[in-house]
Amino acid sequence: MLEAANAQVAANPDNVDMLCARGLLHQQLGDDHSAKDDFARALQLEPDNADAHRYRAHVSAELGEHRTALTHYDMVILLGTGDAAAHSGRGATYAQLGDMAAALKDFDKAIALSPGDPDPYYNRGCTYAELGEPQRVVEDLSTAIELDPRLTHAYHHRGCAYRELGELDRAVRDFGAAIELEPLNNVSRYARAVLELQRGARDFALRDLDAILAIDPDNAEALRARGVTLGGMDRPADAIADFDRSLSLDPDNVLTLAARALAYDGLGRYGAAIADYSSVIAVAPDDIKARYGRGVARLRIERFDEAIDDFGAILEIDPGHGPALLARATAREQLGRSDGASADYERFTEIAAADADAPQGWEPPALPVD
Repeated sequence: MLEAANAQVAANPDNVDMLCARGLLHQQLGDDHSAKDDFARALQLEPDNADAHRYRAHVSAELGEHRTALTHYDMVILLGTGDAAAHSGRGATYAQLGDMAAALKDFDKAIALSPGDPDPYYNRGCTYAELGEPQRVVEDLSTAIELDPRLTHAYHHRGCAYRELGELDRAVRDFGAAIELEPLNNVSRYARAVLELQRGARDFALRDLDAILAIDPDNAEALRARGVTLGGMDRPADAIADFDRSLSLDPDNVLTLAARALAYDGLGRYGAAIADYSSVIAVAPDDIKARYGRGVARLRIERFDEAIDDFGAILEIDPGHGPALLARATAREQLGRSDGASADYERFTEIAAADADAPQGWEPPALPVD
């Protein structure tokens, strides 16, 4: 087809329709740059051709040339076509440029012009997501889904909105619907796995993570999440294997290092745990969880002075950190520093009495959900 289009354009180099047709074919073949050249040539020949401006706007948006796309969408609308798709496309371009108010205005216009089109509802819903308005996200994406029940991305983003609203069962169902429509959809599968893990449904989380890694065995994020899941199932050795693999793909990732340190701790491999915590602290010196984890590991192998240093660093950042006070008191007591230990015990008792929600110890790092 491209050879035939090339022959037609060669025979009729000033035919705008043929140039646009070849440009669209280039787009279908993934050659956006050649498509842009064809649409640009068409506009040189007919500067007021609305279709050529529309095509040029779309391909410019695909290439990340959003200012150029905006110029051409403006021309489509200025030429008075009353085109809902042009308003929807311009709205998406405004959103990419960070002008959410202008984006919403265009999506409203597109919906008014074509209320049966799911795209502007979907785009407006995603814009509300950027603005942190999950209830409006749910409303718009629900309409988009009613208009097109096979709109995979709408289910995913509505699931994210439900998660933000705390409606976790609905979020799980929406992620599941997205996966059913697109079985290789690892983005929705990962979101569901993290949600399941947060709800304590480790078996279900493991099922999803296994499925992700069957499709994409080099997914460092999924390997880390599966490691966290296996660690929570009292399988620290299997967890470490996943963390090792994840770090081979994404070296020095502090979330993975912190999670592996916790797994090492569970196996009593305190030296390895200390090394991983130290790597985290080198990147994030104010990471209280890593400092507490390293301090406790040092305490367990009787490196009391070093443990005191870690707990002291935590207390400089957070003077009311009860677990650090209690752990430092223990280390001081082991070194015969009874006055310092007593002072820490007293302060810990005061904090525990005043705040029942005070941290009780090290917690694993939260998994990113988006």
